[in-house]
Amino acid sequence: MVDREFRVLVFLASYNGRVWIEEQLASILSQLDVSVDVYIGDDNSSDSTCEFVNKIYANESRVFVSKIPVGTGSAGQNFMRMFRQVDISDYDYVAFSDQDDIWFGNKMINAVTKIQSSNSVGYSSSVVAFWSGGKKKTLHQSPNVTCADYLFEGAGQGCTFVLTADFFRKVQKFCIENEEVTKNFYYHDWLVYLLARCWGEKWFFDDRARMNYRQHSDNDTGARSGYSSFLRRINLISNGWYKNQIEVAIELSKKCGNNNDSIARVESFMNSKKTLSQRLSFAFFIGKFGRRKFTDRIVLAFSVLVGWI
Repeated sequence: MVDREFRVLVFLASYNGRVWIEEQLASILSQLDVSVDVYIGDDNSSDSTCEFVNKIYANESRVFVSKIPVGTGSAGQNFMRMFRQVDISDYDYVAFSDQDDIWFGNKMINAVTKIQSSNSVGYSSSVVAFWSGGKKKTLHQSPNVTCADYLFEGAGQGCTFVLTADFFRKVQKFCIENEEVTKNFYYHDWLVYLLARCWGEKWFFDDRARMNYRQHSDNDTGARSGYSSFLRRINLISNGWYKNQIEVAIELSKKCGNNNDSIARVESFMNSKKTLSQRLSFAFFIGKFGRRKFTDRIVLAFSVLVGWI
């Protein structure tokens, strides 16, 4: 138990989520031992999401809805838009939320406690993925941070993220000052984790699941399980999309003033002609340092060898 009730602002990115958002909001507003407000940034939904929320929460001062007339095109860019625009001066912590999940009642207070006890600026947790047919699967966090993992991935599901307000203000400033390059980065949560690592901050990975993570056909990323999901990931790597995101991650890292040996090595490979010996050397590097999970590193190392990265 913390000494006082902390104030938390939850950023929720919505887009055509009317069918799920009421259950999501109920789980957020019923969080234990913290004071929670919700800022909903709606990406120009066409299913009356905003009107629905405004109706059911007409007398709820803790819920604010902002609908933009022209959609950003992705949840990540919707979040980054909110990062640049929303004042968090009255809050101690900031959290991110999807529109379709169900938070456990102690999700926020647990995150605050873990952040404080570990002297971290950011937190993410495992989740329980669930499907409409009743299937459930726990997706575990890997805490095995490497010297370069942040150049290749974020810190797990962004809907579990909780950040200190002081750290988030630095993120806000960075997003405002570097709007053009951040517009080229697809994942807001990857960006936040990258900034934390570039600035030498600590991140807490909670292996315990703290929320139910809804799976359906409209998930932006989802649980990444099954053969079709595997093929989609391979396609994103083989068609050059993922390589582009790594290149943007390098650019973002350098804008933080961070150009350590790992960044320099990855950038050098990306800009090289890529001989067989270079591919073998970089595949070994990625196999050792590329991501936190061993299986993910093997996939990336293979992608380097076949020329996808």
